[in-house]
Amino acid sequence: MQQERYDVLIVGAGVVGCSIAYHLGKLGLRVALVERGEVAGEASLAGAGMLTALAEASETHADAEQASPFLQLCLAGLHYYRDWINT
Repeated sequence: MQQERYDVLIVGAGVVGCSIAYHLGKLGLRVALVERGEVAGEASLAGAGMLTALAEASETHADAEQASPFLQLCLAGLHYYRDWINT
């Protein structure tokens, strides 16, 4: 039996683990993604893809440039997601 070889091992196939695997794969790395249960079945499922912190924080900041670093991170994630799903 031939043994599989990978460049990267990612433990956890939630939103973050899957995103990392996707991007490393696009860079040409061989990625192994392992999950003990269902893909996106734990915290990713509980969060249901919501950016709740973004919704709460954005109500108090009209201008993203003057927003807190956390809100800026949330906004960047939202724009990244929008671009990612349109590829």
